[in-house]
Amino acid sequence: MGEANRRPQSRVVPDDVREDIAKIVHAVRFELPPGCGSCAFVNAVGVMVLDLCDLPAEFEYGGLVYRCGPDAMVDTVAWCGHGNVGRFIDGVFHGHIWVRSDRDWIDFSLPLWQREGASHTGLTLVDTMGGIPIPVATWTAPPLPKFFWGPIRKERERWRPSGTPTTLGEAWYCPFSGEITMPVDRHEMKELKPLLLKRVELAGIRERILYPV
Repeated sequence: MGEANRRPQSRVVPDDVREDIAKIVHAVRFELPPGCGSCAFVNAVGVMVLDLCDLPAEFEYGGLVYRCGPDAMVDTVAWCGHGNVGRFIDGVFHGHIWVRSDRDWIDFSLPLWQREGASHTGLTLVDTMGGIPIPVATWTAPPLPKFFWGPIRKERERWRPSGTPTTLGEAWYCPFSGEITMPVDRHEMKELKPLLLKRVELAGIRERILYPV
């Protein structure tokens, strides 16, 4: 990331370049145990790829509330704690992790939301509320895009500390509350770096990013 931090000028990442970056990220597959959310792993690969593209990238911790079906409560998946915020509860992270790059938020985990949000994890702490089992959400929302890449200010305005989105297919990226006791190590999967770098170079990503004068 050193080179990215030294560049003072603004960057423009065209849509086709964003799509190619997402393809590189999604080429990495994970097999995770039940109850282990994939957002941290997928977006950790995203941070590595953005680094290799000379784009700034940092992890963003918070929560996610997504309206996936007709019932405002039952058919809303919420990766967050009470108050619609991400937090650690008894050492367990109740939230969502995505990426911050300049003035944008980026999330490469969207293709996994339905698989993880429309089934139980097998963990009582996650699958129940007040000792009562949480029903599995009915998923009728339109197909999700492969990734999200948009301005932070606009997304922050969507969030509410209570309730759920009123529009089918709407997502709230929520703030984080408390102390981040288990931060993601951006270098944990460094063995992937040579392969990712090769794909970045083959796609000519860095040469296609615009730096307006």
